[in-house]
Order: sequence, then C-alpha cells, then structure tokens
Amino acid sequence: MRGPSAPEAERKLTPFTVFVDTDCALCRLCANWLRRCDTRHIIRFVSARDGQNVARCGLDPWLALEEIHIQSATGEVRTGVDGLVWLFAHLPVLRRLVWLYHIPGVPWLARRLYRRIARRRLMNITVP
Repeated sequence: MRGPSAPEAERKLTPFTVFVDTDCALCRLCANWLRRCDTRHIIRFVSARDGQNVARCGLDPWLALEEIHIQSATGEVRTGVDGLVWLFAHLPVLRRLVWLYHIPGVPWLARRLYRRIARRRLMNITVP
C-alpha cells in the first residue's frame, strides 16, 4: 500500500492550509500578517496560482483565486471572511476578536466589504 501524497501528508501535519493569490499585493500582505499571528505554526500557505496543487487539494483553481480559501486537515473548506474568522478562532493572538463577528449586522457588512475588495482586486490582476 502506498503512503499519502506529499500535499496530503503535509496537510495532515498542518491543521490549516490557506490558499493565497501570490500575484496580489493585498493578499500577500494579509498572508504575511497571518504568518506573524501564527505563533503555534498551524498554517501552511499555498499559492492559489498553482492550479495543479490547488486541484490536488480538492478545490477549484478558479474559485481559489476569487477569494481566500482555508482548508482544515479534515478537508473542511471555508472561504472569504467566514474562513478568516474561522482561522482567527484558532490563533491565540486573534481569537479575542472573533466575538465582534457575532454582533448583529457585522457578518453581513464584513462579507459585503470583503466581496467589494475582492472584486476590485481581481480587476487589477491578471488571471492565468
């Protein structure tokens, strides 16, 4: 019997995989900020531009470029603001901010703002 492939094995060692558009300056800035907040080293960053690697993880490469995708070691995927808040809950430095997302109206506003930023970001970059 063959062992798990490299991406599978690495995903089992790291609780979260974050797919980042490495051609986007704002996305890279966000990834660097998350990297600094990841004091427990639970995040693995993968370029959303690497379509083969994204597909091997069971995600649609085009959708992974439209908004941030976060995948747990169990394969659960969350996207956009909801994914970021999910990840924040597992980072000691950011965990105390999660309650803000539960204030009525905040999730709606955060999703709307995220989608607006994501749309503008996509207009300024080239898609492979």
